[in-house]
Amino acid sequence: AELETDAGLASRAGEVYDRALAVRARQLQKRVAWLAAGDPSPEELWSTLRTIEDAWSEVSSRLAEGTSSLPRETLAGLEAVAGDVRARLLSWFASAPAEDAARVVEGFAADLRDRADEVLTQAEDVPLEAAVVQIDSTRLEIERLRAMTDAHVDWPNWRKRDRGALRDLCRVERRLVREGQERRLQRRMEGLLGRRFVAWLENLTLLLIVAVLGILVYEWRAGGSIPSLVWVDTAICAVFLADFGLRMALVDGRWLYFRRHALIDLLPSIPFGLLHLPGLDVVRTGRALRFLRLPPLVRYVRLARPAIRGFRAG
Repeated sequence: AELETDAGLASRAGEVYDRALAVRARQLQKRVAWLAAGDPSPEELWSTLRTIEDAWSEVSSRLAEGTSSLPRETLAGLEAVAGDVRARLLSWFASAPAEDAARVVEGFAADLRDRADEVLTQAEDVPLEAAVVQIDSTRLEIERLRAMTDAHVDWPNWRKRDRGALRDLCRVERRLVREGQERRLQRRMEGLLGRRFVAWLENLTLLLIVAVLGILVYEWRAGGSIPSLVWVDTAICAVFLADFGLRMALVDGRWLYFRRHALIDLLPSIPFGLLHLPGLDVVRTGRALRFLRLPPLVRYVRLARPAIRGFRAG
């Protein structure tokens, strides 16, 4: 009965939140109509656009999570009014002096940079679907700003500058690309294997790294490599290689993923114990390289926390 009560309260809270979002969407439509009747500044248009995009992200996240009963038309309505505001901004940039346009773009870039930093900081504390929506929508906002202001800003050269909001925005965009790829990969793995299995796999990998540490300590105290442990190490490598191969098979943008993970995932997975290189203790060197997997693994374990909690609750 207590569980039913909690479920009922959660359902009613969701309905109240949906109604609030619907009211917010209607208010934004009225605001855009009011702006259309006047001569708003680019800052007013941008502030309104950001509010619309935040509302769109909230609605989209809830729909992706399956926690909202809002109709899809709500998203379509927000996209329509956002398009109207972007058209007004584009018209302003087309007629604005170059110096004024550059100043306004710098302000917009600073705002988007702060937004992107906030999304990246909170990504590990929100549900996976919501994180994917927020990262992708923020990246899309940056692309739209670039398309809108391409005639007034030399974006490629801004990437090479030492400071400035535009330079910072270009850098944070690359972080969004990387983080978005990791989140979408996590979502595909959970969709294929289930959240519990993915959490189990991450925990298994962490335990195997601890096992490698134990092997290193044991062999150090024994004064040399122990042949039987070479096969244990090889079996551990097989698990690591299978995990890397699975991720490569599922990820979008394989070359980008490979470039980022070749050193921290592929190289530590090679069974160096089966290699014979003169003048090098390949067994110990290979095991030491396993620890390159630890920093990204800790991150993956953090990603799996919601699934682990669900597994324990079940």
